[in-house]
Amino acid sequence: MSDNPRQAFSPPSVQWIDLYQIDLDQQNADLNVLSDDERQRAEKHHSNHYAVMRTAMRSILGQLLHLAPSEVPIWIEDGGKPYLAERNFEFNLSHTGRHGLLAISQLPLGVDIERFRPQANRVAIAKRVMPEDAIARIEAAEESDRAFYEEWTQLEARHKCIGIGIFDQLDPAIELQHTQLELPSDLMGCVAWPRQATIPKLAYHTVR
Repeated sequence: MSDNPRQAFSPPSVQWIDLYQIDLDQQNADLNVLSDDERQRAEKHHSNHYAVMRTAMRSILGQLLHLAPSEVPIWIEDGGKPYLAERNFEFNLSHTGRHGLLAISQLPLGVDIERFRPQANRVAIAKRVMPEDAIARIEAAEESDRAFYEEWTQLEARHKCIGIGIFDQLDPAIELQHTQLELPSDLMGCVAWPRQATIPKLAYHTVR
């Protein structure tokens, strides 16, 4: 784990969002700790990264709950958002290529990371799912590719925080906050949480 003012595996708090960064090429999958649904998804998509991400997620959550990884009680909301059966704390995850990220807090939250690469059809993609003001910011930006990924990860994180799909409409009455993440230059990321008086601090931890 990286050096941090906040230690890894500290009890989740509303004052902090813990971000566990996982190199999926440096970790191993353990199908024995996954649920039947997780194993089926991994096999269906022939995705070792998916299985490794889920293994790491269960290992981290298990350490916080003092449970074996296979015993972590993960349920899924109707919109697809995972949560703990006892709601001990909140978590969300994202992965792209070899990079995985698990966010943990007492706050409801959503997180998204994407690998940065040029998008020739970025505006057309944005027009499918983004509001007009986001599209305008992308078109006006000097670095429009970077602006696209900032808007995309923000959109994903906010929707995942609420537990709705990317094509669903976000209720304007729901007030959310978000911040872009400090990640390697080839990645873009964002985390979102419900608006509150005190903005939580971010603690980055590297899983080795």
